Amino acid sequence: MDERSACSASHRERGPELSSRLTEDHRSGSEDIELRPTAELVRIMVEDVSDVASALLSIVPAMVSLIEEVASRMGRGGRLIYVGAGTSGRLAQLDAAECIPTFGLSEGTVVAVLAGGIEAADRADEGAEDDQEAARRRLAQLDLHANDTVIGISASGSTPFVLEAVKVATARGTFTAGITNNPDTPLSRQVQLAVEAPVGAEMLAGSTRLKAGTAQKVILNTLSTVVMMKLGRTYDGYMVGVRSTNKKLIERAQGITQEITGLDAAAALLLLKDSDWNVKAAVLSHFLAVEPLQAHARLADAAGNIHSVLGKVRKEPE
Repeated sequence: MDERSACSASHRERGPELSSRLTEDHRSGSEDIELRPTAELVRIMVEDVSDVASALLSIVPAMVSLIEEVASRMGRGGRLIYVGAGTSGRLAQLDAAECIPTFGLSEGTVVAVLAGGIEAADRADEGAEDDQEAARRRLAQLDLHANDTVIGISASGSTPFVLEAVKVATARGTFTAGITNNPDTPLSRQVQLAVEAPVGAEMLAGSTRLKAGTAQKVILNTLSTVVMMKLGRTYDGYMVGVRSTNKKLIERAQGITQEITGLDAAAALLLLKDSDWNVKAAVLSHFLAVEPLQAHARLADAAGNIHSVLGKVRKEPE
């Protein structure tokens, strides 16, 4: 046996000892993979998306349950709190950050607790995922209550930082869920609701920023978007909660207002300006024939749920 063959055999022998987790498996037929033509490597990466799609379709029932739980709790004033490390934590942080301008949420409504803190957002801090004391400290700072939801995200399902955070949340009586890419993990066994999306071996064994990360991104997108839809933060598929904080977003808000109300561009812009650049208030002001200030008040009474306001109006006797 030559040196190179001996090296490959050694890796195969260590594989089962390294981990029995699917996310750590060595992909079948991957010998010499990095020496193959670029076109073949690209094709393999693109075709891997089918594994992600299959895994995601298998978790639809679990996602439905999770969305209903989160929406119910947020409707009572609860927060959505993600906990993760590495890729999982950074994906969680991205989703949490984008919920604020997309849906017009207040700061702190959707929170991401990333192992290693904000510094780990743009640089790897792999040791942070083992820091259980940091997890206890970070969760204690959140002052958890019963209407909150804490979701641990871990491809392996065994990240110490995430497991400890979920343990703290459980002790506080907070609803817990877990998102993993392996079946029957410590995280799944510890939470009240588990979402398991096993995507199989990665093109690079153990590199869960690939298929596992893609699956997690879709899961988080689906969770936050559908929850916000359930809470009336969208209207007819439009981002009526969008914050008009720059020229592009002002133009988007104007376009949304125009399309929903049927007003021309100038009238839509004027209505939006009078409504303090709040699309939902502008739309309600138009539909209900009330002043923008009154539209804002009705939204506040309905916790920002535009459908709730319109529903109450439709039920009022003439």
